[in-house]
Amino acid sequence: MEWLLSQLTTYVYAKLAGILLLCGLGLPIPEDISLIGFDDLPFCEITSPKLTTIRTVKKELGQMAVEKIIDMVKNGDHIKTKIEFSTTFIERDSVKELVH
Repeated sequence: MEWLLSQLTTYVYAKLAGILLLCGLGLPIPEDISLIGFDDLPFCEITSPKLTTIRTVKKELGQMAVEKIIDMVKNGDHIKTKIEFSTTFIERDSVKELVH
């Protein structure tokens, strides 16, 4: 669990660092560059600009992963499978609207 928390913390800092780096390089978001995250963590709503993101079904992904691991251990099942989950586009302020 400690490893997982450290990975999530690193992930959040990496996203925030990316926003700060782009702005520090003189690339304002979204005027010069659009930025989209993936996972819709709570901090996405408090960054400046608010981060556009893709929301996933984290709980369902975790449950499916655990079920697959248990099946592999119990049955020796090593068959590769492809599983698709729905996502939702959450539009906030970090993507520039393009006018055609």
